Amino acid sequence: GSVILMDTLPIIDTNTTEVLADENEKSPLAKLSLTGISGNSGLEDLANLRQSLFRAQIRLRWKEAIKRIIVLRTIAVQREQKPSEPLKEVPNDLDRGVISARPIDYFIVFGVHPPKDFENVNFEQLSESQIESVLRRAQVFAGIIDRFPRQDYKDCPVSDVWTSLAFPTGILLSWVKRQPKSHFAVVTFADGRKCFLTFLQFDQPISALLNISPRLGAKELYTPKAICIVSQYPHLSTYRKILAQLYAVASSPTFPVPVEQFVSQITLELPVPIPDKLGVSLTISDVNDPIRFYASPLRDPLISRLPLRLLFDILGVDSILGIFSAMMFEQRILLHSNSLSALTIVCQTMLQLLYPFQWTSVYVPVLAEVMLDAHQCPQPYIQGVHTKYLSQFTDLNDIVLVDLDHDLIRCSSPLPRLPQQSGSALWNRLGEVMERQCSERDFVSLGSDDPFGHSSSSKFDREVTDAFLTFHADLCSGFRRFLFFINDVPFFNGRGFLKSKVLEDGSYEFLEK
Repeated sequence: GSVILMDTLPIIDTNTTEVLADENEKSPLAKLSLTGISGNSGLEDLANLRQSLFRAQIRLRWKEAIKRIIVLRTIAVQREQKPSEPLKEVPNDLDRGVISARPIDYFIVFGVHPPKDFENVNFEQLSESQIESVLRRAQVFAGIIDRFPRQDYKDCPVSDVWTSLAFPTGILLSWVKRQPKSHFAVVTFADGRKCFLTFLQFDQPISALLNISPRLGAKELYTPKAICIVSQYPHLSTYRKILAQLYAVASSPTFPVPVEQFVSQITLELPVPIPDKLGVSLTISDVNDPIRFYASPLRDPLISRLPLRLLFDILGVDSILGIFSAMMFEQRILLHSNSLSALTIVCQTMLQLLYPFQWTSVYVPVLAEVMLDAHQCPQPYIQGVHTKYLSQFTDLNDIVLVDLDHDLIRCSSPLPRLPQQSGSALWNRLGEVMERQCSERDFVSLGSDDPFGHSSSSKFDREVTDAFLTFHADLCSGFRRFLFFINDVPFFNGRGFLKSKVLEDGSYEFLEK
């Protein structure tokens, strides 16, 4: 297709003799200043300068367009590579919406391996209680049962530690078949890149594990099993839908197409959504609606792909602002809940509210049983843990402890307070959004198939995000007056900026820390 370049000339104010440019553009225009412009000659110089600036800006835009075309062609080549071949690095600073050339890296099945000492046990002749006794005494190990593709990608290698994330509360046997449940995990690599794991955990009969025939009328013992989608994109709710439909298809004996065919297609043939250009629609079964997901538009903070409404369903405005303040001050934050999915939902959506800032410290939304000592990390962190393990945490001093199930925050010292003026404005605006959301729910049409569907959620997300963006903008307002350049090197007068905040909105103490 064609490349259309649309831009506007910088606004030149002859009174302040400054060139104003878009803050988000890395343009050299923002570094220029005009001095000594007066009279007709000054106006002629101004006109010549505007023409020069326009030509320079057009050249800059063409360079960016050419770089973007190179990126897209690189992605097209990578899509044709086999999974065993290493992928070339995509310069995501040119197109921040493109993280990887693969929307889904792996499909993995986690489960229990039969102990080796079971080979000589004749389970057919044992009673139910004897079978349970043998299993509970045995050393039962979980691991990767199957995966696709078989080879590792260099930019996202599979780790055996992921097994503990698949079963963060351990391997629990049950005489009652439990309902399938989903949860998420986030893995951070050494270079700071993140990998998102979406799990669907369900029960399988122990007879299938031991290769024995279930006895007629006998109770069945169940062991957990999990299927997982691994991706470098945070489309968590979309991947959860894919796993749920795959599980339903695999459980149907009359479904004509093998599940392995779908797994192969979604890992090898699914295209990458392109920001502002290409969305993806996936149909697994005619019984279910197509699954659609999109890439975040460039410079759009809505990157978590989890509706913000879920966060406000779990916590109140006061608790959300308390966690937000603790994150801004980079404190140690430990969340706990009986719901593993709630932990990741809160962690991921809270990161979204930090935009345009980023959390660069330790981030583990779900701590597995083997990782519980991580809460002693002296660095700032955001961690989540199942409530049943909380009794094993001995030293909780200087930790912001958040109880998601009861909407409570406990800490040894008072939480840092947001600036009075901008903090109150944020609290009031969130209250208005919540009140409007509740009012809209009361007047939902009874004939709607999805009264709380995508459009309603997107509107709510946008209003909440705008509220936090306004807070950040107010907090950093006026910084341009203290930003200057010497030989194209930027310098920022931080002390002067902080002093200006004492008189403007009283946010000096907050910004200083």
